[in-house]
Amino acid sequence: MTAAYNEETQIEKTITSVLHQTVPPRRWMIVSDGSTDRTDEIVKQYARQHDFIRFLRVTRPPGHSFASKTLALKAGLPLLQEVAFDFIGNLDADISVEPDYFEQLIIRFEQSPQLGLVSGFIHEETGGEFRNRSSNRIDSVPHAAQLVRRECYEAIGGYAVLKYGGEDWYAQTCARLKGWTAEAIPELEVFHHRHTGAGTNLLGHRFRLGRLDYSVGSDPLFEVFKCLQRIPERPLVLGGFTRLAGFTWCCIRRESRQVSRQFIEFLRCEQKQKIAALFSGAGKRRMGRAASRLSDRSTVQRVPWLKVPMSTSNRQSYLDYRDPLGLFSRALTKLHSLWVSRTYPFASVGSVLSIHPSVDLYRAMARRIKIGNSVLIAKDAWLNVTGALDGSVEPAIILDDNVAVARRSQISAKNCVHLERDVILSPSVLIMDHNHAFEDITVPIRDQGVTEGGRVRIEQGSWIGHGAVIVCDSGELIVGRNSVVAANSVVTRSFPPYSVISGNPARVVKQFDPLNKAWVLGSSRNLETAPGRREAVILSVAR
Repeated sequence: MTAAYNEETQIEKTITSVLHQTVPPRRWMIVSDGSTDRTDEIVKQYARQHDFIRFLRVTRPPGHSFASKTLALKAGLPLLQEVAFDFIGNLDADISVEPDYFEQLIIRFEQSPQLGLVSGFIHEETGGEFRNRSSNRIDSVPHAAQLVRRECYEAIGGYAVLKYGGEDWYAQTCARLKGWTAEAIPELEVFHHRHTGAGTNLLGHRFRLGRLDYSVGSDPLFEVFKCLQRIPERPLVLGGFTRLAGFTWCCIRRESRQVSRQFIEFLRCEQKQKIAALFSGAGKRRMGRAASRLSDRSTVQRVPWLKVPMSTSNRQSYLDYRDPLGLFSRALTKLHSLWVSRTYPFASVGSVLSIHPSVDLYRAMARRIKIGNSVLIAKDAWLNVTGALDGSVEPAIILDDNVAVARRSQISAKNCVHLERDVILSPSVLIMDHNHAFEDITVPIRDQGVTEGGRVRIEQGSWIGHGAVIVCDSGELIVGRNSVVAANSVVTRSFPPYSVISGNPARVVKQFDPLNKAWVLGSSRNLETAPGRREAVILSVAR
């Protein structure tokens, strides 16, 4: 379903992207919400050429209404009655997506039977290129390009008509209340060709969002945290305070809310759980149990994130005896992480980035750094890109999902240092894909610059021990999957997967033998690798 109002400049991009989908829709309902430009003409032209496109025009009183979009979609629902379908979705009229976008969403539905709503991450144009929108979250499914399982859609009663908008927020929260899950997938890009709120006064847009938050029952304390997080967004500082002003204004006027009491209680328990998660694992468990009481037993079993796993006794002891004043340092790290992720021009940055304020990272280098989801960069770490201002746009440092860079670790890249998902760097690790030149004895080494270098790739699941050094002078240096580099080792060449590497220079001291399904001392001659892998490793040894 698509509702369009005066979208003549963008809707053709949307239509073209749908026509190129590997899994096209059985029926696409495009509703013109009283458009006065060429929107109707463009849609009718494509509807005549493609049978699955249906066009409907609705009229309404002039003026802007946030409920009009949902009313337009509801008006077009009869056009879907004659079609058998398993999924129903919304696609805004200023959106384009990759050809396999809906195919990937359907695959995710097949993998997760309890998944009710799913979408990709919104990307908006900044400085001539599309960048990940700072407000993207895995647990926040944008309405702009989402797909809903039919059973879930019927359970929540379709998209609600709300005075201040927010039908996407209501839909996903209501779905979780009914026992479904909702997810946004960072890897799937949704290209938004018009910035959110671009058609209105930006401060007015922020004020309206504050009123929206109040109208669905948002917890006041959570709203304060939320608005503080929005301080780096445009307009800087004023945007966050204006949103809080909108929320406060509705509180003072005691405006009526359009959602049920059960919905408000469930939403507030979710929000309190998020606040507690910032500061205390114990508080998180208490909020999880409170949220569980709002649903029946079957619902709790169907919503995995409501069942917060019990910590080990050691972790509980840590939480019990941790310095209470540590709350402030954790809050500072959280705010700094939000500031960096939303204001630094990274090549891309996922959600849940934690970066300590003491991390040495220059803003100018960020455009050549790509960061995934749930990445931790601890105290006194250093991320350096040599030649960051030379005009190159290729990412030089890539940190995939769940990468942890411990204290005092240093990554210096000229070409590319790639840490794949679930890689852990212990404290004081050094990784460089280049070295200092020293060949000319007539010139001080500091004036000779650096070598051309090579590329470093630490494959998925590897652990790099305390004080280890990994340096590549040329070619490609690969530390194979699920390998361990022992403390204080010096690695200057590639190693195969499932190896324990130690020494200076490093060598394999233990390796997993897939034929015997056991770890053996030394290098296993029978180690199985993917086709061509052994040759690739040999050729990529740094010299």
